[in-house]
Formats: sequence, C-alpha cells, structure tokens
Amino acid sequence: MNGKELRQYLIRSLLGSAEPSEIKAQVQWLLAKRLGWGLLDVLLKEEEEIPEQIRVQLMSDVAEMQTGKPLQYVLGEAWFAGRNFEVDENVLIPRPETEELVDWVLSDWPDKAGFRVIDLGTGSGIIPICLKLARPGWEVHALDISPAALALAQRNAYRLGAKVVFHQLDMLEDDLPMAYDLIISNPPYVPQSESAAMSEQVRAFEPGLALFVPDHDPLLFYRRIAEITSGLPETQAVYMEIHKDKSLYVSNLFGLTSSNTLIKKDLNGHDRMLKVSLG
Repeated sequence: MNGKELRQYLIRSLLGSAEPSEIKAQVQWLLAKRLGWGLLDVLLKEEEEIPEQIRVQLMSDVAEMQTGKPLQYVLGEAWFAGRNFEVDENVLIPRPETEELVDWVLSDWPDKAGFRVIDLGTGSGIIPICLKLARPGWEVHALDISPAALALAQRNAYRLGAKVVFHQLDMLEDDLPMAYDLIISNPPYVPQSESAAMSEQVRAFEPGLALFVPDHDPLLFYRRIAEITSGLPETQAVYMEIHKDKSLYVSNLFGLTSSNTLIKKDLNGHDRMLKVSLG
C-alpha cells in the first residue's frame, strides 16, 4: 500500500468523526509524524510504499481516534505558539485563545531582569515556558495541583530549554511562594451544566479538573485570584482567560474602577481575556 492509498483509507475510516477538511488535515499530520516526514512530503511522496510496521501503527492510531480520542493525545504532542509540546490526558490540549493571552502579556511588558511572574494552574506549562523563552530576564514560576501535570510541564520546560520554577500547590488553599510582579492564569471556568454542550472528545478525554467549576460557584478560581492579589501589593497586573459570559462578574471581584480593567475579545469575537491593572 503506497502513501496515497493509505491516506485515502485512513480518511475513509474517520469520516463522520469531524468535518472532512479537518479529517484530511489530521491524517496528513498523523502520517507525517509516524513516517518522520514534513507535511508537504506526505503529498510529494505519496507513491512510496509504506512499511508494514508503520501501517500497523497507523491502524492502531486510527482505532484510538475512532473512539473519539483527540489526535494530540494519540500522538502525545500539540503545537502552541510555534513550539511542540508534550501533552497527555492529564492536561488540556492547548487552545489558540491561550496563545492570544500570552501574546497580550508579551506585548505589554518588556524584558527586565528579576521581573517575577507566576502562572496559576499551569497544566502542560505552555504559558510560563513561552513567557520565559521570550523574556529570558524574567523569573518565571508556575504551579499546579496535579503531580502528573507538573511532571509533564517540567519535561516540556527541560526539552525546550526554559528555566521555569514549578510548584505543586493548590491555588485555592495554599499561599504563593513569594511576591510577583505579574500573575497569569487560565483556570477552570466552565460550569458543570455546560458540559453537555461540549464535544464528546472534550468530555471523555480532557481533564475535568482543569475545565469545570460547580454551577453554584462559577467564579470560584477568580475569587481566589482576587483574594491572592489583595495581599500582594507588589503585583502590578493580573491576566486571565475567562468565560465569555462572565467578564463583568470577574472584573467586579477586584473592586476596581473600569479604568483598571480591560476585557479583550478572542478571534471569534467573544470576551475571553481580562487584564486587571493593580500597580
């Protein structure tokens, strides 16, 4: 079976699991990864015979994807801000909205030696790693409650050469290790009742601990962030990813005037990021 035949077979096997254009892109990515080729090579070398060992691996991959398992978890990797990160089912798959949050922080703050930054609920470590690589003079910290997530984040930081300090802490209960100039967080913010409207891929495979909050307390993590900052006069600003329908509620938690808060929309036009200026 050559590359073209195999690609067509894999696409047919996945039809119905997503939009055809998305399936084609996923299959191309899958083939490139397993064959060690570039994405363009998948098309340019489509007449080449595919080794039996690779075909067996690809059939196994597709069987996993047919259960709804996201391709990123099948491959154990995801791209974010032009970098390849290890991911597994202990952490969320990186979203473009979070990349926008990172870009916002970087556009606001230049490199400065000794500038202290912390990411609350770091997951795979995408936020602090990208910040440290872009701002090597910063002292970047990150925390998470999950030992498995932290272990993965540490592997990502080591592989990408980012010197980030990681802490296993519960942001709802524990104090921060020190004072920080900036606090950044993409905390859980989806009310449990909204889970039914999410894709089966998300519900079945991504960690609920990093996604959902109780319906009776949807601002749980933001209220804690506001509480933390109230005791840290050194903190100059807080950047957060937020629920599209909760931006004003989150803003009000900090007890500041509208001139101290800025809401930013994502690429889809939804309120998605909030900056609170404290300094």
